[in-house]
Amino acid sequence: MLSPPCLWLLRSLSFFLALNNACPYSKFAHFTANQAILEATETTNWIYIVDFRIVKGVQWAVLLQALATRSIGKPSSIRISGIPTPALGAVFMIVVYGSDVFHLSR
Repeated sequence: MLSPPCLWLLRSLSFFLALNNACPYSKFAHFTANQAILEATETTNWIYIVDFRIVKGVQWAVLLQALATRSIGKPSSIRISGIPTPALGAVFMIVVYGSDVFHLSR
């Protein structure tokens, strides 16, 4: 049986995915932000991103993959810090997702 935080996480993810599939605006915003970061960091060795009012942080896995697969200009260090929106109760979700991104980066 799943604990209450895990149930909350599953419900939250399902709602987020449903919204993301129904409304492409957040996908476009993430794509645009990631593209701007990729273009701005073509010649840097390290990248530090601060995501103010982070909700899920789902766009960062896509950015990390794009950075890892580009032929030139791969940074040697990437740091992503998220400052959550407390009103949305996102802190638990960020910890779980942050762990996933950490393992992806290995």
